[in-house]
Amino acid sequence: MEEIAAHARRRAINTVSFHDALVNGSVKMLAELVELMRVSPLTFQWTGNFVVHRRCTAELYGAMKTAGCKRLLYGIECGSDRVLRLMNKHYTAAQAANALRLGSEAGIENHVNFICGFPGETEEDFADTLRFVEQNAPYIDAVTAVNLMFFVPDSPIYTRMQELGVMLDVRSHFRWDDTQGNTLEVRQDRARRLIELLESRGIPVLGSGLDEVKIDYRPRHRP
Repeated sequence: MEEIAAHARRRAINTVSFHDALVNGSVKMLAELVELMRVSPLTFQWTGNFVVHRRCTAELYGAMKTAGCKRLLYGIECGSDRVLRLMNKHYTAAQAANALRLGSEAGIENHVNFICGFPGETEEDFADTLRFVEQNAPYIDAVTAVNLMFFVPDSPIYTRMQELGVMLDVRSHFRWDDTQGNTLEVRQDRARRLIELLESRGIPVLGSGLDEVKIDYRPRHRP
């Protein structure tokens, strides 16, 4: 709060965006910050990255709105409980839906990210994601990105490729198959279908990974 006030003294600000990994990494600290915002003489709106968390109650969302929260971004990624477990997400699709509903009812905008084709994702799993969108469309204000799953060297998921049955093409980290028949073409098709559904429900899609397939993320050797 002191840092926000310091910026406000130097320049006129009306929006604060938190670019930390998670605003609610500690729900206790978030509640304390929200109270400081609420009693501050400063007037500003704020946004940040959020995770689905069972301790984030309707009361907390309401307090956040009163304290100037305008928008939250969730990396929900998919609507399949099985795939969420593979991703090491610590919530279910039902808990994600509840978080979106609570935020929306408090008057906070919900922005969401999705990933198409996590290793092991089946067509049935993807159908769960489409169903999640259908059921929760009223609570989703925008989708920041519909991404295709790809592998960045030295990331945690990169080290799990063998465990997840991934066979990576050396030409690009977007080009890989798994034992479930999860190919680049399948992921592209799912991304297009998801985007089509979102747009049919009036949900804007601000970006997608469909144009990134030619990017080579491999580290380049320097002389």
